[in-house]
Amino acid sequence: MSGSSDNYMASSGTTDFGRLLSSQLIGVLIDFLLMGALFLQMIVYRICFPKDALAFKLLVSGLLLLMLSRLFLLVYETQYFFAEGFGDGMRLAGQSRRQYSYALAPITLCIVQHFFDSRIFSLDRRLWPVCLLISFLSLSQCGVGCAAFGIVYVGSPASLLSKLALVTDLVRMWYILGMATALISTVTTVFVLLRMRAGNFNRSTKQALASVVRFTVESNAASAVVEIVSLALLQAYPNTTYYLGSTLLLPSVYTNMLLATLNYRAVVRQQRTAGSATAMTVMASQQSVAPAHVMDLPAVAKVSSRDSVAGADRRTSGSSGVADLGSVQQSQERLVVKRTGAA
Repeated sequence: MSGSSDNYMASSGTTDFGRLLSSQLIGVLIDFLLMGALFLQMIVYRICFPKDALAFKLLVSGLLLLMLSRLFLLVYETQYFFAEGFGDGMRLAGQSRRQYSYALAPITLCIVQHFFDSRIFSLDRRLWPVCLLISFLSLSQCGVGCAAFGIVYVGSPASLLSKLALVTDLVRMWYILGMATALISTVTTVFVLLRMRAGNFNRSTKQALASVVRFTVESNAASAVVEIVSLALLQAYPNTTYYLGSTLLLPSVYTNMLLATLNYRAVVRQQRTAGSATAMTVMASQQSVAPAHVMDLPAVAKVSSRDSVAGADRRTSGSSGVADLGSVQQSQERLVVKRTGAA
């Protein structure tokens, strides 16, 4: 994906290392910071969800191995170009053959996008056509990205110059497919959550759903902003490698977004627990005040034992019916929070 550097060297006849490598160096340094944030999120996930579903554990472990492999490749590339090979024009001329980390970016994005796609399907299975569309766009983006990397990696730098226009078009299409996938996924998720929020749930559950909606928009906006910036840099400066700096951040941004979504379940649980504790406190205070008023009432005649037993039976049956309805509603709310929390 760095064929623009070969085009620039061939057209200008000189080597401007700052113009060719500055964006990549800045992108690598920021990506190292995002990797540190990712490791912290991994620790939080292990502490808060030691008994999480096996599918989630496999997903997190697989992404961790993938990101560690990518981190080692980035360290190698940084050492090769910016340390050992600093100022070496021969190494710079063949830099497209040494940037292996870009091959992992389409795979990482595809995995994360399918996770959010499966979340939409678990929330509302009637939206399976939208889920199929998101999966198709994600797989298309992955294929386009792998094709662009293959064209850049295979062949000599001289032959790459003749394919530079094709590579640029593929990279541009890769950004567009990513933005379309993120937009459709975000809009669909927010639509489903808002429709669920309109259901007959208690206040704490509705507040939890509202916070999930807000968090979904904010987290998905981060990846969309990075892709928009990358596409804008490619359109404005097509003969440079400025767009590679922000492109380097995409795998870390997507993976952090997934881990943040999983860890946000702890915040949702805390909000619901606090809401339930507040409701119980209010009920307890009302019950403690009730006897003082009862004492002021005039004495009433005693009823017969038969009437008292019958009244007790009616109250028992009525309270059991209310309890059954309450248990059904609580189970529905727990199911809703579980599905949204899995997001």
